[in-house]
Amino acid sequence: ALGLHLNHEEFVYSIRRRLGVPVYTQEGACPAGRCKGQVDVLGIHSLNCSLGGERIARHNHLRNAIYDAAQMAALAPRKEQVHLISGHGGIRPADVFIPQWHQGKDSCLDIVVTNPLQQETVAQCAVSGDFAVNKAYNGKVTKFGDKCAAEGLAFFPIAVDTLGSWHTSSLATITKLGTQQARHLDKEPAEQVRFLRQRLAISLAKDCASMLASRAPDHAPATVDGDQDFD
Repeated sequence: ALGLHLNHEEFVYSIRRRLGVPVYTQEGACPAGRCKGQVDVLGIHSLNCSLGGERIARHNHLRNAIYDAAQMAALAPRKEQVHLISGHGGIRPADVFIPQWHQGKDSCLDIVVTNPLQQETVAQCAVSGDFAVNKAYNGKVTKFGDKCAAEGLAFFPIAVDTLGSWHTSSLATITKLGTQQARHLDKEPAEQVRFLRQRLAISLAKDCASMLASRAPDHAPATVDGDQDFD
């Protein structure tokens, strides 16, 4: 009921990734729709694959959890607010928009999930574990920061990687949101912040596990003269 439960399959995939052991027994072609990629045994491709809609669902579930927390704090949030940037009606810097949230400014919370094990960042992450999440955070700032500032908006990227590591500034934003939620609900702030972080972490783990499960490579059974060779 609290949204903090992993089923058996989700738990197994999550633990394999946490331990850094293979999530699949062998590699193969990605079974997702028209994808031409190859699924590796560590599931790196599976968490990057954009086909099938799971990446969007993963993003939206995090957005919804943050929106729900802001709503429970009576902050009058709005999802996917449009027309925030003059002359750029199609740009949406706010997955969650909170009026007058920071120093009297309307605030834009924009979520990004990155995979630290992908080829573009894995070498740097081996040296600095937060490299990928910092890169994702800074990329959002570069894209929207100045545009929001020009409109008098406060901009807060919410950056996390697929192993559950958050950017330090994003954690501060989540902490502020959880604290305000606690005050409105007359609950202990530390407990409410912990619950919000747990809810976000479990949501991310469930969706990553779903992507891994749906992209397990299919292999035809080996045969000799039409007979199955082995079980």
